[in-house]
Amino acid sequence: MSKEKTLAKKTAQEIFEDNSAREDKDLLHKIAQRVFEEVTTETMGSNFQAIVISFQLKQKFGKDPYEVLIDDPETFYNGLSEVSGDGADVVLGLVGSLLSKRYGANLSAKEFLELFTRVNGQSKHELKEIFRRIADQPAERERAMQTASDRQWLTNLKASTM
Repeated sequence: MSKEKTLAKKTAQEIFEDNSAREDKDLLHKIAQRVFEEVTTETMGSNFQAIVISFQLKQKFGKDPYEVLIDDPETFYNGLSEVSGDGADVVLGLVGSLLSKRYGANLSAKEFLELFTRVNGQSKHELKEIFRRIADQPAERERAMQTASDRQWLTNLKASTM
C-alpha cells in the first residue's frame, strides 16, 4: 500500500473516531439536559429551567450550559451558583437524588454535588459515566420508572428542602 493510501485510510479512521466522539458528547449533553429538566420542572416549575439554566447560563457561558456541565463541571457549578445562589446546591442535590432513584446511579445527592465542587479530572469522568449509563438504559425501562410515585417522591423531597 502506498504512503498516500495509508495516510488517507488513517485520516478516514480519525475522522470516524472524531465524529463518534462528537456524537457521544452531544448525546451526553442531551441526557444531562433531560435529567435537569425533569428535576427542575417537577420541583420548581418550568420557569426555573427556562430562565436560569437555559437563558441566564447560556448568556453567561456563550454556549449550551449542558456542554459546560459535561466539559467543565466546576465552571457549570460556579455559574449556577452565581445566578441562583444557594439554590445551586439544592438543584444539584435534587438531580443527584433523581439519578439515584429513577436511574439507579449509585451515589447520594451529596456525592453528586461533590462531583461539581471537587477540582480534579476524575469528577468530570465520573459525571460522563453517570450520563453515559443513563443513555445506555433501554427507553422502556426509563419510561416504566417514571411513575406517579416518583413524582410524589420529588414533591416530598422539594417540601423537605424548603
